[in-house]
Amino acid sequence: MNRASFIFALLVVALLIFSLYRAKYNARETAEAFSAIEASIASEERRHLELLAEFSHLSRQEKIEEYARNELGMVPARTEQFVMMEQFSSDVTRLAMNGGGGDGG
Repeated sequence: MNRASFIFALLVVALLIFSLYRAKYNARETAEAFSAIEASIASEERRHLELLAEFSHLSRQEKIEEYARNELGMVPARTEQFVMMEQFSSDVTRLAMNGGGGDGG
């Protein structure tokens, strides 16, 4: 009986040692995964700050005007391109009375 108790106790100790080793190994894997996630978060935070700086730079009025001129071919409106609301209203009324004007209607 004493020998059987000793073997049982030895098996329990071996099982506990194995369980402890496995738990330590899993903890190490979890710590490594956690470190990788923290590094990824830090990288994304830096990228976010870069994008905010780029947005701030590109949303300046001068930069928008430069882009509109160089990339879109836009130019500032000339004085003769502005229409007074009264003139616009009378032109629309005249076109409506003439049947829509010029669309082949």
